[in-house]
Amino acid sequence: FTIPENWYGSKISVEFDGIYRNSRVWVNGFYLGEEHSGYNTFSYDLTEYLNYGGENVIAVRADATYEEGWYYEGAGIYRNVRLVKTNPLHIARSGLFITTDSIFAGNKEALLTLRTTISNETNQPQSFTIHHTICNPQGLQVQEVSSDVTLKPFTSEQFFKTNVSIAQPQLWEVWDMGTPNLYTVKTQILSNGTAVDGVENTFGIRTLRFDANKGCFLN
Repeated sequence: FTIPENWYGSKISVEFDGIYRNSRVWVNGFYLGEEHSGYNTFSYDLTEYLNYGGENVIAVRADATYEEGWYYEGAGIYRNVRLVKTNPLHIARSGLFITTDSIFAGNKEALLTLRTTISNETNQPQSFTIHHTICNPQGLQVQEVSSDVTLKPFTSEQFFKTNVSIAQPQLWEVWDMGTPNLYTVKTQILSNGTAVDGVENTFGIRTLRFDANKGCFLN
């Protein structure tokens, strides 16, 4: 594959959704690492090993000699592979975690917590804004919230916690899978007013209650 020359200065990684199994990965002859499990998703940073403006080769070796289950499990790269390009200041891989803290009686309001993990892979502290826009299942914006934060250089896996309220939430349902009521949150990193990274995630709002005598109650 070819990497454009103007990608130099970005962070480039490769993501594997699944290789069965004992995989080893190289790029341009440089060894990146190994993943023993056939079911894990994983990624490798390619930034320092790429030929910008030229051809590149990723080599993958899989060894399915050893099994993980009693059933036939296949072999090789059996799920999607992605090349990911980001700004050095970016949302970490799988970096947004959403929880429903509480829903008030009559479903009048839901309180959510959004935790965002940011990676600053520059050699300078970075001040920026985390901006969340939430849309309801019909695509209409229902909430917008921002947080101003600063992150030290070469720091990652730091959670930035944001509390959000949603009025009259439409609850996620299991008995109508055609319309499961999924909200969408668009998360952006704004540096000096310019978006340098962003992701979109879908989520559902629900309540769960467990009773020792009656079992599990959803909504």
